[in-house]
Amino acid sequence: MMAETVGGFVLTGEALDILLEYLISRDPKDRGRQGVIDFGRTRVNERKYEVRRYSTGDVFRDISIHHTLKEIARQKKVLSDVRSSDFRVFMKQRRKLQSDIVLCLDTSGSMGFQHKLTYARLAASGLAKAAIKNGDRVGVVAFDNFSKITIPLNEENNNAITSCISKLYARG
Repeated sequence: MMAETVGGFVLTGEALDILLEYLISRDPKDRGRQGVIDFGRTRVNERKYEVRRYSTGDVFRDISIHHTLKEIARQKKVLSDVRSSDFRVFMKQRRKLQSDIVLCLDTSGSMGFQHKLTYARLAASGLAKAAIKNGDRVGVVAFDNFSKITIPLNEENNNAITSCISKLYARG
C-alpha cells in the first residue's frame, strides 16, 4: 500500500485506487468500507475530461483530485515534495460567442440592372442561413436613398428572413 523511502512514504497504485474509491463513493454511508471490501469488483467513476497543469488564478473547485493523485503517484513523490505544478485542473469548454450580423442590401434603382439585386438576395439569404445555423443573430437593412430596417436582429426564424429578403426589389 505505502512504500517507505528514505524521506518518507510514497503512495502506491493500489493505495491510490483505494483512496480514490473512498473519495468518489456514491453512497456517503459506504465511504471507506466499499472501496476496501469490494475493491476488486468496483470501478471508479472517472470523468472523461481533459486536464492541464494548475496555474495561478485557477479556481479550487476546478482541481481534479483524481488526476492530481494519479500524477503524484506516477512521479512517486512524497507528500512534502508536492508542488502546485503537480495539481491537475479540468479544462473548461470555451463558450462560443454569439455574433450580431446585419446584412445591408442596396435596393436603389441601379441594382435592377443585370440581375444585381437577384445575386445580392441569393448571397444575403445564404449568409443569413449560415449565421443562424451557427447560433448568431441576423438582421436585414434595405437602403436606397434612405435606410429601412427590414428585419430586426433575430436568431430563430430563418424562413422569415429568407422570405423577407426574397421580397426586396429595386426602387428608383
